[in-house]
Amino acid sequence: MTKRIAFICSVESAKLSDAHIFKDLCLVPILLGEHLGYEVSIVTTEMNETLLQQSFPAVKFEQVPIGIDYVANMNAYLVKHAKNIDLVFAIGPYPSYLSILQTYKQFNPNGKVYMKLDVNRFWLNRLKTYPYFLELLQLCDLLTSECVSIQTDIREFSQLDVQHIPNGFYEYFHTEPVQFHEKKIEFYQWAD
Repeated sequence: MTKRIAFICSVESAKLSDAHIFKDLCLVPILLGEHLGYEVSIVTTEMNETLLQQSFPAVKFEQVPIGIDYVANMNAYLVKHAKNIDLVFAIGPYPSYLSILQTYKQFNPNGKVYMKLDVNRFWLNRLKTYPYFLELLQLCDLLTSECVSIQTDIREFSQLDVQHIPNGFYEYFHTEPVQFHEKKIEFYQWAD
């Protein structure tokens, strides 16, 4: 039986633009799926399915209507499908994820949740004052931070293991690397 990873969008990211297909929120689950041999689904309300299929033909788009209550609609989707999702990918500790991930865990207690935190210092300081934040983090089996200082701060705050995975980029097509000193010269020439 093939395993499955699904990027479950929060209400804050329910409508994905074309650019999102080539950014970390879609690329992380797509590349994890390719590397691990998982089927990959992006579960959200809106995205350019044609562009997704042209770029990543094996990835499925599963539409959940935004309706009056997107979170209720996503939870209804998970009640039916959670048992068939081995790994949920979530990005950003948004409040709507609390209910969504609770539903996922309720209907698939063996399922795993990977949250790419993607927070900055300002946002993190506010998050630490919100009651839902720690509860949300505790639902996750893997938490990652792009920044070591934020990783440390979240570890101290939550007493949870947070992994450091710095941001990168995906070479969709071959490009010649540009050396730093070349960038520096071009910048100073531009700034003059």
